[in-house]
Amino acid sequence: MAVDTGQQMQQLYQRFGELPGVVIELHKELLAVHIQNDAATATVFLQGAQLSQYQAKGQPASIWCSDSCDYKAGSPLRGGIPICWPWFGDFDRNPKTVQASVPHTQDHVPSAHGFVRNQDWLLEDIKTIDDHCSVLTLSLVLAAGEHPYWPHATRLEAEFTISTELTVAFTVHNLSEQTVHFTNALHTYLSVGDIHHTQVSGLDDCRYLDCLDDWQAHQQKGDLRFNGETDRIYDGAADPIVISQKEKPIIEIHSTGSRSTVVWNPWIDKAERLSQFDSQDYLSMLCVETANIGDDAVELAPQQSHKLVLNINNALAIQDKDT
Repeated sequence: MAVDTGQQMQQLYQRFGELPGVVIELHKELLAVHIQNDAATATVFLQGAQLSQYQAKGQPASIWCSDSCDYKAGSPLRGGIPICWPWFGDFDRNPKTVQASVPHTQDHVPSAHGFVRNQDWLLEDIKTIDDHCSVLTLSLVLAAGEHPYWPHATRLEAEFTISTELTVAFTVHNLSEQTVHFTNALHTYLSVGDIHHTQVSGLDDCRYLDCLDDWQAHQQKGDLRFNGETDRIYDGAADPIVISQKEKPIIEIHSTGSRSTVVWNPWIDKAERLSQFDSQDYLSMLCVETANIGDDAVELAPQQSHKLVLNINNALAIQDKDT
């Protein structure tokens, strides 16, 4: 493995090493691209096309990633923005149409959140748009019959625009002759100062399924605040969703291609059981996930594409600009 990784690292340096602000990094077993321009810094891992870090210049980090990550091949990082596809969460909780698109047996039920988080993606391109904007594009091609959980010819693309704002675009191209169904999510871990003083606005009056209450339906009233484990799937969330700390907005989230939003924090007891997660990590993170789940599952006709787009900006930077 070391030889293959070394060769891959050398090839990446030959292709992209001369670009300003681009550094190819090896984190134990995993290769990553670190980007620094005049507006921001970011790190994207080839495994899973998983962004682990984004920070606008002069502002606190927007994305959270655990210091306990093991950086092992085949093990998604705990934090950043994992890409969940072609199913989200527990496989059996996905719509029957999605389950029918994924061959499996009862003896081997697929693990949570799909399988592309564990796959090595191809770094297609890095573009320096200007001194303040860099764009990374990664792809994963699944040939017909190649993967046991996805027999359909498909091309996945993940595009990261690193500037004063972070934009992540995840596109699924159905190259097969069959209509396919899937759920997906950009499983975004946000960095918050203290979960006890964090609130989320933009979900008021939205219907949600409470995964901790046997998936019963409820309706959000007012801003969402946190005093225990939270695992909810919201339908029809507003745009933008704003995360505040002590009543002061810190992060704005915009999305397209999605009508589902997941909000998750493991709190005290579950934090003790999670891998690559310190027992106190729940205090400084909050997942607000742009998704297509349940009735929002995607039906994609042959030779068609679906794009899920997430945009994160630092609300503090916006306030500073306006004052």
